[in-house]
Amino acid sequence: MTTTLDAHAHEHFESPETIGRRDKMGVSFLILADFVFLLSLIFSYFYLRALNTTGHWIPTDSHTAKNWQGWVVTLFALLSLLAYRSGLAGVRKGSQSKLVAGMGFALLLIVADLVAQIWQWSNFPFVTTTGGYASAMILLAGANCFHLGITTFLGIGMFNRSRKGRYTKDDYWHISTVGLWWTWVALSSVMVSVTTLFTK
Repeated sequence: MTTTLDAHAHEHFESPETIGRRDKMGVSFLILADFVFLLSLIFSYFYLRALNTTGHWIPTDSHTAKNWQGWVVTLFALLSLLAYRSGLAGVRKGSQSKLVAGMGFALLLIVADLVAQIWQWSNFPFVTTTGGYASAMILLAGANCFHLGITTFLGIGMFNRSRKGRYTKDDYWHISTVGLWWTWVALSSVMVSVTTLFTK
């Protein structure tokens, strides 16, 4: 009976490469769906800006967000991505110390990024009812907070698993897969920052 069960389990065993390819495909579809959603938000931003019904895009005497704050958020995202890629390069060369350091710095930077985004979000000089610009900005900042929150959760897991030696030179597909999402989050932050340069 035991022999039969072992043979049955062996027949259904999948290699890490097969699992990795399937998971990467799943993450790629998730990124594609999120990309379409973000494009819809950006389209809404420019649509409301072009429409400017009765001057309510940015009403008289209302304020706009400081662009440099958005770019600080984006800078943190890009630096976090660089740290993550450094950790990935380290494990590919068999260096556990570089992997742990890279994952650790990537996590710290993404947490700092989330804090910075929440701070900007909570200190906007407007509310959703101020106008079209205000509502679009608040929605874009909220979407970025969502991205950073998910990435922080993933980062905690990646750092802990790296610290415990779960990844090796021959088995690091988890890191590559999460790296796709990490790259998308940094890219989406750039897209939002570029979009919000166009205020008036």
